Amino acid sequence: METGEAKWIDPRHNEEADEEAFLTFSLPIYASGERDTERTDTSKIVGVMSVDLSVNLLSDIVQKNKPTPNSYTVLLGQNGTYIIHPDHDKLLKQTVYDLPKNEEDDSRLEAAKAVMSGKTGFLPFTLNGKKWQVFYKPCHLYEVPNRSMKHLNWSLGVVYPDEDIFGDYSHMLVHVLRS
Repeated sequence: METGEAKWIDPRHNEEADEEAFLTFSLPIYASGERDTERTDTSKIVGVMSVDLSVNLLSDIVQKNKPTPNSYTVLLGQNGTYIIHPDHDKLLKQTVYDLPKNEEDDSRLEAAKAVMSGKTGFLPFTLNGKKWQVFYKPCHLYEVPNRSMKHLNWSLGVVYPDEDIFGDYSHMLVHVLRS
């Protein structure tokens, strides 16, 4: 109510209460006929409508609609926290920077930085001895009247093992070379 803006609120997790985390979208409700997009006067706001969306439920829905059997999707908050990830233990409790240190750190960390960069692209990386590709882009809001267009600072990445992308090609190449 203080800002008079419709916006997504980054999810929070209350570990002490062991509560499920929710994403929240809030929309101010103005007195009938009082909304003027040129004014910043919030005194005509009579309430706020909000919708909560379970982070676990959203993550499950996204993971069930993956492009290949071994791929997965991540949605990262502005500080690298996992908002969507197939491993629910990571949701809002870990960041992309929390993986244990090992020889693969450089490629994994570079991929995490690329996803968080606010740019669109793809990058290979190695995790647990396996080669992966991450395709990423920042989340942008569609323009809707009376809605804040502030940047969410969320980034989306779709992660594929190299085998899913290059598997058939590699098998065909070996077959052709043997012939």
